[in-house]
Amino acid sequence: MGEKSFCATRYNLYLTNLLIVLFYGSLAYYLGLSHFFWMICVPIQLAFSIGIFLFYLQHNFEKCYYDSAPNWNFIDAGFDGSSYVKLPTWLCWFFGNINYHHLHHLSSRIPFYRLLACHALVSKRLPIHSLTISDIPSCLTIRLYDEKSKRMISFKAYYRDYGHVSSKQS
Repeated sequence: MGEKSFCATRYNLYLTNLLIVLFYGSLAYYLGLSHFFWMICVPIQLAFSIGIFLFYLQHNFEKCYYDSAPNWNFIDAGFDGSSYVKLPTWLCWFFGNINYHHLHHLSSRIPFYRLLACHALVSKRLPIHSLTISDIPSCLTIRLYDEKSKRMISFKAYYRDYGHVSSKQS
């Protein structure tokens, strides 16, 4: 990236941030702080929370890929390190096709409106880890990566398989 394009990018970033502050500042001024909070801030926070949860879910499933630096593989990390969450079509649209996040790991330049077509092509050639809404509760309990079994496990499974660690200090 040349010096000119870097300065232009920085200028565009500053301009975008200024316009965002002016837009939300104007909304807060005209709506009043209380209405602004309940009509704008709460829904945005809810949307952010759902988005973060979906990202968490896509990287926290039983057969998630993990490997150390010498054995790490870009393609395996992209497809086995993240999952495809099967959502109803209207939710895919509502969440900007975030459920196709596994494709983002291979090419972040794919626009969200092309992800469905890319997924259809790739899923014919490569196995993709798919999660359904009914898989969500099991993904919430796993927290640890077990290198022996090469899968994510819960604390309960860890204590069952490897013994309970005493909380007493010696």
